[in-house]
Amino acid sequence: MTDSLQAIVCASDTLALGTIKRLQELGREDIVVTGVGGNELLSFLFPNIYSIDPGYQQAGEKAANLLISQLTGNKTISHLTQEAV
Repeated sequence: MTDSLQAIVCASDTLALGTIKRLQELGREDIVVTGVGGNELLSFLFPNIYSIDPGYQQAGEKAANLLISQLTGNKTISHLTQEAV
């Protein structure tokens, strides 16, 4: 790890947690860490972390409702688009 490293982008909040732990062991608090998942506990423990919530729960709920609607005979909706919040 070089001194010029400014940020580490992690594919999940779990990876971000491990990365932050290792950076703390190395005494490197000058590096920004990001994750994906929107984990509230991670944000609480490490308020300087950036984490996004990709909206999987909302997308799953919409998909389930669409499937139930189609199974019960309502075929008016053909597709849905997930909007960024």
